Amino acid sequence: MRQVAQSSKLRHVRYDVGGLILEEAYKLEAEGRQIMKLNIGNPAVFGFKAPESILTGMIHDLPEAHGVFRLCACR
Repeated sequence: MRQVAQSSKLRHVRYDVGGLILEEAYKLEAEGRQIMKLNIGNPAVFGFKAPESILTGMIHDLPEAHGVFRLCACR
């Protein structure tokens, strides 16, 4: 597998759904600081669009993606 070097701009970026980082973010927000929440779940809210090849692949595989739709139908 090819190694990818992390950009130095991302040196202090961390992923944490909860825990200490989230607590610190809430504290900073309470102090009036603006926090950019870069959720990995939906990049579209940040203006990122899926490449056409990804969309085509999803459409192609959709008929076989039964598990996902069973979960969604239960809601």
